[in-house]
Amino acid sequence: MKEKLRLVIAAPLMASLLVLSLVSFAAPVASQVAEIPRNEIVWASGYWQRPGSWVPCVASWGQAWGTYIMYETLFQWNYWTNKLEGILAEKIEWINDTVIEVTLRNGIHWNDGTPITTHDVNYSYYLFGGFDESPNDGQYWQIPGFRERVGPMSNFEIVNDRVFRVHIKPEYPHSRTVYYTLTGGAVLIVPRRVWEEIEKQYPFVPDFPNDWTSQDFPDEWKVASGPYLPYYWTVDKDIYKRNENWWGNATFGKPVPKYIGSLYFESNYGTNTALDQGRIDWYGGYYPRIWEIPNPYIDVWTHMKPPYFLCQPSSFALVFNYNNYPLCESWLHRALAFAINYKDLSETCASGYLIKPNPTLLCPYYEQQAKLIDNETVATYDFYFNPDKANSTLAEHCYKVGDAWYTKDAPETWRNQTIVDELPDTPGRNVKLGPWKIMNVYGWTDTMLEALAMSQSIYDILKIVVESDPIEYNTFVTKFQSMDFDMQIQTNVGGTTPWPHSFYVPAITGQPGQWQNYPGYGNWPTFTGSEVDNLTAEADIVVEGSAREAQIYKRLQEIYASELPAIPFAYSPKWYAFQTKYWTNWPSEDNPYEFPTAPWDIGDPGMMEKLIISLKAATPDFVIRVNPTSGLVLQKDSVTATVSINPVGGFAETVNLSAYGLPSGATTSFSPSSGTPALTSTLRISTSENTPTGNQTITITATGGGKTHNATYTLTVTTVVAPTPPWIWIGVAIGAVIVIAVAVLALTRRKK
Repeated sequence: MKEKLRLVIAAPLMASLLVLSLVSFAAPVASQVAEIPRNEIVWASGYWQRPGSWVPCVASWGQAWGTYIMYETLFQWNYWTNKLEGILAEKIEWINDTVIEVTLRNGIHWNDGTPITTHDVNYSYYLFGGFDESPNDGQYWQIPGFRERVGPMSNFEIVNDRVFRVHIKPEYPHSRTVYYTLTGGAVLIVPRRVWEEIEKQYPFVPDFPNDWTSQDFPDEWKVASGPYLPYYWTVDKDIYKRNENWWGNATFGKPVPKYIGSLYFESNYGTNTALDQGRIDWYGGYYPRIWEIPNPYIDVWTHMKPPYFLCQPSSFALVFNYNNYPLCESWLHRALAFAINYKDLSETCASGYLIKPNPTLLCPYYEQQAKLIDNETVATYDFYFNPDKANSTLAEHCYKVGDAWYTKDAPETWRNQTIVDELPDTPGRNVKLGPWKIMNVYGWTDTMLEALAMSQSIYDILKIVVESDPIEYNTFVTKFQSMDFDMQIQTNVGGTTPWPHSFYVPAITGQPGQWQNYPGYGNWPTFTGSEVDNLTAEADIVVEGSAREAQIYKRLQEIYASELPAIPFAYSPKWYAFQTKYWTNWPSEDNPYEFPTAPWDIGDPGMMEKLIISLKAATPDFVIRVNPTSGLVLQKDSVTATVSINPVGGFAETVNLSAYGLPSGATTSFSPSSGTPALTSTLRISTSENTPTGNQTITITATGGGKTHNATYTLTVTTVVAPTPPWIWIGVAIGAVIVIAVAVLALTRRKK
């Protein structure tokens, strides 16, 4: 990935900006970085954009990872608790139908000690494109939905240094777009006095790298509010040092890690190797069969039980370029949807992690969306792997000539393009289906495999030639923003709130790459329609929980599911794993203080911050792991598993192993039954002729040093199987010969 050029700041700041309490940061040399003790730094990996620029108002999610930690938001939604949590702000309320009042926390301040005020918030919303007076260049981050509903900066009323009011235009009463922009993670708050000076020297702010580690960078500009600030970076890593003067120390407690850092690799292969080696604490990548990972300290939300990765509210989708005929046809989308083997896709490409979505775009795993899902629409338009349905759907709209499909009645023109009739002697205007390419990002091994699998499945079922096209990330971005693709694998992303409106607006309204509140993602197929625009506009102001709201979302689901502008083939897994060797108190199913948050969750910067500041240094303890976690055994036989005990935080006490929950007539033994970690023991479970058949969960307990931890093993007991008569095997062998002969004959004919 390309590194952005760093610019040298030549002009000094005005002397009036100097503040006595300013904290000065000197850039460290590489030897100092190498000396950071491993138990003082949290290493993350999974964020894709390499360091080089830390400008929060630049369009797209292309700034260095730490940008979203050094600058903070007003609020953040916690998906797990379904509650709004305050960060820089403590309260938000509707004063009337068109006025929202926000109160900042008392005592919040920048790292130089100066207070954060409503003037800073006002300027930040200006810089992020929130007002009519804001920069309107596409390279700036844009929140056009907010701007359209609020208008001029004068509608941002500063009541005092801690309270401001946003006045919404009368035609948008109770606008959820405005409310969720204020409460989501879209706008990072920056110090007005600093960035106004930066604007003077860099009228086009996206050209400014904001690189604090540059020797020429003025100390007066090193002002931010977050718990960690820039310390060091190279092309393959960036490191941030704890802000000792963070305002949140008094509110949330001082963060324990002295440093946080992010590592960058060319592909998932490099990231996964580093995870195996224990170089990563906070992981946000795709790891095949993670339950087999050799590092015993690595864990996931479910503690190595399926589902290993929870679903996000968004979904992976096969997206079509509506500018190209016949890729705009809904019947083609449905035919392809029936030609994809979703079970094989999940098993072969993502270790079984993927769950096929329903066709409505709404996710049943999130309360805000689940309550609005229309089951009738799902039943009517749902799709699944059905080769006969795929072929019959095409047959309704196409002629088949040999193995090739041609449309029966294409239009003369489509979006200012003349459609050529490829079968002039056949009735109608006939356009061949394919060949096409599925654009995806090289190095994202899961999506690369998904593109290959879908291409093969479509060819096997329909004989339409579709190829995978893996390309470099920045080229991928350029191509999708210029609509230079046939199909692509993309995420139907929904922003940083669970509100359903956040999913329909980007998916089927607006221009590609320019949707409601986030640039760079959106209406990929350029699907258009006044009904959609009207419905989404009304959804913005309809009373929540009303009958009309249900009607609006029912119709939106019908439109999306019937048109199927993109094929949602899997809910986006929340790629989240962690290492407990150096740091503990990670979010998990038995410690659910927040939804599992990945290092790439920069759309939820408040949740990233909460996770980091919640971590604790590993104290002497141990972890237990059983491999495999289940086994099949016959009556009067035995089965074995390996029990591993590994130390955490210097644990060096004797650990004793035991088991309970055995079925009657079964016994266990450990070899050895005790020892000092790291300890590996063989567990043997023996059954008798009287042991009942069926499944039984056995608990493996490790006790030592005042600590007790458990792991479970599922034992399946079955009866002794009678020997198979020899003539059965002879029949099987004959059958196999016949099958092979038929296959060879078929292959020979195909070659002819």
